Amino acid sequence: MYAYYNSGQRGLRFLVAEHDGVIIGATGIQEQQKAPMGKPREGRYTVAVLKRMAVEPVYRRKVVAKALLDTAIEFAKEQGYDVMVLYTIEIQFEAMCFYLKHGFEKKGVAPCDTVFPLLSFDLHSLRLDLNKIA
Repeated sequence: MYAYYNSGQRGLRFLVAEHDGVIIGATGIQEQQKAPMGKPREGRYTVAVLKRMAVEPVYRRKVVAKALLDTAIEFAKEQGYDVMVLYTIEIQFEAMCFYLKHGFEKKGVAPCDTVFPLLSFDLHSLRLDLNKIA
């Protein structure tokens, strides 16, 4: 993942958080190539997708995720993105609360019952307008 996200392509970045030389959190940023959740885009804007945010359980609620998110937002703004989006599922309730607390808004829900035939879940789309952040 590191090699892909840090390949030098525009808008790609993989961020890690370390403590005593051990990776304790990570996330990726990638330009969105198509409209979110199969819907047409609302006007012309560039979209950064926050992907695979993860923090080791023992380091959760200790500013690691906030530091990763802040760095991701700063990078996306430097790259000229207008919007940051992410997609998550309902069992990631704490993660959704974290993102909503930090300015993301719910933009949609789409059922996902075709990925795993025996498992059905809803995919939630969250959006942050980067132009409104100082």
